[in-house]
Amino acid sequence: MECRFFGLKINKFFKFYLLIISLLNLAYIVLETYSFKLGNLFSSLGTDSLFTIKETYPMEFAMRENIQKINNAVVYLILFVSLFCLLRLIMKKFDSTEIKQFLIVNSVYLLFAVLISYILSAVFSAPIGNLTTQLLSVCEVTAIVLICYIVKILYGKVRLMSH
Repeated sequence: MECRFFGLKINKFFKFYLLIISLLNLAYIVLETYSFKLGNLFSSLGTDSLFTIKETYPMEFAMRENIQKINNAVVYLILFVSLFCLLRLIMKKFDSTEIKQFLIVNSVYLLFAVLISYILSAVFSAPIGNLTTQLLSVCEVTAIVLICYIVKILYGKVRLMSH
């Protein structure tokens, strides 16, 4: 079975990368949405006092703290996976086909992830920033690869013109 985006055949590595990054993003969004609901429960007390919140909802408070720790770990995992993909591109000496695949896969993924986050933000009345924070590292790595690709193309044209 062949997977194609805009005429480019996507290799198994990028399919696996897309699967892992999507699962991590899904876990983050689900946990962040639940954490936001817990925050709304706490705000129903009418106070910001952590002592009052801990006394009234001890299990929920502990759960929210654990969710935040897990989500921090998920953000680091997403960063690690993105950097691993960048390292792979560097090891392949920025092969043009691989770079195109990476840029297309990441661009389409980011577009759908942001769209889904906006929809979930509207449905659950959750802050959109909280639902898209984890995408920042993927976006940064994509920007780095795009800049490197542009530099590679420009360098090739300058070399061609100087000969």
